[in-house]
Amino acid sequence: MTTAVSAPIAVGTWNIDPVHSTVGFSVKHLMVSKVRGKFETF
Repeated sequence: MTTAVSAPIAVGTWNIDPVHSTVGFSVKHLMVSKVRGKFETF
């Protein structure tokens, strides 16, 4: 028998390092192609 154990959630304020981070997305367009994009500033 196996059990699922979840890690505790780290609470606090997180800072994003913009030099080593990216924010991107992908969506399907008309179920035919995938469109990818990213945010230049965040």
